Amino acid sequence: MKIKEISQKVRKIRTDNGALITNINWSNLDLGEEVAVFDSQKGIAFLVPETNKTKVYYAAACEEEITELLLKVPAGVVLEYFYRSENEMGTIFERAGFSHYANYFRVTTIYEVNPFGNETGKRKLLNELYDPECGEYPILEDAEELDQLTRRKFDPLTDDVFSIDEWQDIIRKKECLVIKENGRIVTYYVWRLEGRKLYSNMSLNLGPANYIYNLERRVFDLMWKEGIRVSYAWLNEGNGRVLTKSSLTKKAGDLYDAIYIK
Repeated sequence: MKIKEISQKVRKIRTDNGALITNINWSNLDLGEEVAVFDSQKGIAFLVPETNKTKVYYAAACEEEITELLLKVPAGVVLEYFYRSENEMGTIFERAGFSHYANYFRVTTIYEVNPFGNETGKRKLLNELYDPECGEYPILEDAEELDQLTRRKFDPLTDDVFSIDEWQDIIRKKECLVIKENGRIVTYYVWRLEGRKLYSNMSLNLGPANYIYNLERRVFDLMWKEGIRVSYAWLNEGNGRVLTKSSLTKKAGDLYDAIYIK
């Protein structure tokens, strides 16, 4: 069934039952794509293949219907549930054979002043070592090395582990900076401008701390000059090193993402 047809059925479920429970984000889906479907009179679940994984989406009139639908999907699929305060769906997913895998939280920051350039404490040294010329845009031939580095350090089931084609698209758009030593990439930073928001997508640093500081500050300063005052990032609750570096905690999140795998 095409996703466009699924959207029509979802609207009918809402109309017929006056309620709808769903994890579907239509903006991320291709309405013309043909996907596998598991449906009933009061609900529907469908599978969407992505790079490295297959995600399951659902929409139903009640929680019991969601359990019945998710029991039908095959093992290995990934389910994401976004919520604002409490995760009230965990028990339902577990009844359907899913296991909790990871928690992420989004941190959105609105800046009145540029946070770079006036650091104190341990970060003061990074400010002193800042080199605005540090880093370079990768070339298309770097896509394979970026792919290999990412697959060694990130989880393809939860993180944005891109395909070679996707890396090449990022390179063409100049949404990545790298630092090389002896011709090999040791640090990279990937970002994306979404409207008037800077999305800090992914970073990896195998060099000294000032390497990634240089890249992040270089991009932020560029965006600041363009009038961008909002940035956000998704952080893994279990990644203590990233949380320590950013001085953030789960309480700082404005949106949460619980990830389950069957």
